Amino acid sequence: MANTFELIDDYVVGAGGISFIEFAAIPATYTDLILKLSLRTTRNDTTDPVILTINNETTGTNYQYKSIWTTGSTSVDSYSNGGTSNWEVQYATANNSTANLFQNYEMYLTGYAQSGDKVAIGVGSHQQLGGASYLVTMGYSWNNTSAISSLKLTDAYSAVFAQHSSAYLYGIKKN
Repeated sequence: MANTFELIDDYVVGAGGISFIEFAAIPATYTDLILKLSLRTTRNDTTDPVILTINNETTGTNYQYKSIWTTGSTSVDSYSNGGTSNWEVQYATANNSTANLFQNYEMYLTGYAQSGDKVAIGVGSHQQLGGASYLVTMGYSWNNTSAISSLKLTDAYSAVFAQHSSAYLYGIKKN
């Protein structure tokens, strides 16, 4: 059977920005979820870490992730973070980066409504004209048997998501 994408919800940030993006009341009627992001923040830096929490769980040690990245001019590097209270969605483009550039990121969450631990994979890019650019792949696990019913994105340094940032959540539905 063919799978189809169905838009669940979307955000396009308006003037003044917003402090978080949340997809709440995610229905359990899909097989998987896809989160597509194009983000920029108001933080005075070139990159800015963004965090994702599931079902508003911000305590404990249920989140784990591993990152592999390259700048294209250096060797591949990696890092792991286990037992944390959120997932890192790599870096948003920040205010001191080249104007009008946004970090692009896609996360695929498999079996989000099933019992058992949840896993996801993310792929992103960050571009700096005349500066460092990188590509990243991340693997995630959430050690919780609850269905994923909400996803919340916030800036690790409490910066605001800038105007024209966008986030789209799709469900994958079998025909």
